[in-house]
Amino acid sequence: MISISDLFARFARSPVMGEALELPPPQAGATLAVAEYGYDTVMSAPDIVNIGAGFSLWRQAPGRTVWRVRPDTAIYLRNVGLGFLPELPPASWSGAAIIIESADKATPLVDDVFSILGYQCESMHGDVRYFFVGLRTPDGTMTFGIQSNLATINEKLAETGGLLDLDFMDPDNPLASGPPTAEHQQRALNMVRFIFAVSYYALDSRPERITITHAPGLPERDAHGKTRRQGGRPVPLWTYADLVITPAPQPENERGPLDKTGLTCSPVVVRPYVRRSESGKVSLVGAYDAHRWKHPGGRLGEKTKI
Repeated sequence: MISISDLFARFARSPVMGEALELPPPQAGATLAVAEYGYDTVMSAPDIVNIGAGFSLWRQAPGRTVWRVRPDTAIYLRNVGLGFLPELPPASWSGAAIIIESADKATPLVDDVFSILGYQCESMHGDVRYFFVGLRTPDGTMTFGIQSNLATINEKLAETGGLLDLDFMDPDNPLASGPPTAEHQQRALNMVRFIFAVSYYALDSRPERITITHAPGLPERDAHGKTRRQGGRPVPLWTYADLVITPAPQPENERGPLDKTGLTCSPVVVRPYVRRSESGKVSLVGAYDAHRWKHPGGRLGEKTKI
């Protein structure tokens, strides 16, 4: 299956790349799309234009990264809660864009999506938005945009259709793919949460929990396919960053006798989540046991500021 990094490699040697990089992202995406694919493709125009727009931002970043995630780490990240949307992309992004792909380019990361692109720029309406493209197994895509000033994201937004606004999801707009269905809204929320879970865990510096290994990606090539070199060595178009998360061991419950008169014991495990304080500090909170009553010996999850 073709991935977003495969498409980026093709855009990187396009004869119109230099011209495209001088344009705003929406126009850059359209320029690359027409030059490399036209609109006769299994992907729709919004998909290709969005991928080209994201490429124009990613390509100009000083350090370009393709994040890879194994199935076990993807399971952990799918369960990370996130209730806010950052106004600016986290530092783990390559400038204003991020690519996240399954380690084997086949196993889904979230729902049936195996390759993800996210980027932030001004839309053709003049407002700043996040745009996302997900490539699905075995074939298919998912493209959408949300307001960067949305601040809060939750299940209610998806259920009521407030995550992806209908006015923006205009089929005639080249950066849209609507109108979105209820399923589209929920899948979009799942993908956004996954993207930012990767983004913030990639900034966690605890070696006992987070392992990130790097490897050079494909070499840069010119429009004629010739490898670019520096100091005799090929210049990599990007660096792979493999993210592995080792979940913290959960402590055994240490409970003393409790007076259960009139109480119902409903123990639950609170999933890990990303929290942002009023001051803007972001913390990663690990999974922890919780109960419906106050337990004096209870433990909160580990909290890591990033």
